[in-house]
Amino acid sequence: MTRTFFAKHTILSVLTRYCIFTSEKMLMVMRPYQITATERILNRIEIANNYKRYGSIEVGGYIWHTTGSGKTLTSFKTARLASQLPYIDKVLFVVDRKDLDYQTMKEYDRFEKGAANSNTSTTILKRQLETRKHISSLPRSRSWRPLSRKSGA
Repeated sequence: MTRTFFAKHTILSVLTRYCIFTSEKMLMVMRPYQITATERILNRIEIANNYKRYGSIEVGGYIWHTTGSGKTLTSFKTARLASQLPYIDKVLFVVDRKDLDYQTMKEYDRFEKGAANSNTSTTILKRQLETRKHISSLPRSRSWRPLSRKSGA
């Protein structure tokens, strides 16, 4: 595994795709299993796009991480990389608990200030999904907006 990790192409990929500088200027490097999860999700997105199989069970899947394993960082980087694909307009991150929404928003903001929107209303979410104005007016590097729908809305 060490030989594979230290191969030039692997190090370059990790440095250019799988690292972030937090708002505190701290470098975070994704762990190998986070990178694998991200690559598999992006691969599923590519397959769905290539074969026009959006929303089908065949191109879906699960990524299983345990407590403290870096799920939020994995979802952040996956959303960031997916948003850079030319055929992706919006990336949604849906949570089922208010405490998880707060925790996710706090971490996303630590990874990149203003990187995500949170919603308490399905009406607001519907409006954001129907319009591209709030996305197309932003620079490409900030064009993704993971949205979350809080419970009880």
